[in-house]
Amino acid sequence: AVFSGRASRGEFWWFILFNFLVAIALSFLSLFSANLHTWVSYGWDLAILVPMLALGVRRLHDANLNGWLIVIPSVLTYGGNICIQLFAMDDIQRFAAYVQANSTPDGYPGDISTTLGITAIFGVLMLVGSILWLVFMCLPSKAAGARFDKAPQQNFQDQGHASGDQTMPNNPGGDYQQPNFRQAG
Repeated sequence: AVFSGRASRGEFWWFILFNFLVAIALSFLSLFSANLHTWVSYGWDLAILVPMLALGVRRLHDANLNGWLIVIPSVLTYGGNICIQLFAMDDIQRFAAYVQANSTPDGYPGDISTTLGITAIFGVLMLVGSILWLVFMCLPSKAAGARFDKAPQQNFQDQGHASGDQTMPNNPGGDYQQPNFRQAG
């Protein structure tokens, strides 16, 4: 869950492959219990949320982009999914149960068209968010992305100064501050 530095395309896609393999393994839980599969899948998704966002930010850094851009596809993808779960899933399940019991959607007492419209809108938002994730994560590495790397900390003891204070040899006042070259240009 480190948000600083950079991540290569390979690092990102190996993580995706691992996550895909875990998702396949979790799908076998549905053979035993659909409820167990649902809760374990939600737990896994929650467990990898922060590492996934951190990896996405580092991947954007590698492409020389600001890591905050990850908010756009994340909100579209995760927000759309959450909205479908909250606002539409119960109605869709009731409609499916009605159709299964009656073998026809005729006579359904609810308004399924509004539910399907909401699902379509949030589904499109999820699709757009997923495409943005894919595009951002496929961007090539750029050397200028090194600006997001951590600057190495200088230790005055390593430079032959025994005291470790921030005084320079020809500055007896002791008020020397290290220059910040990252702000200079």
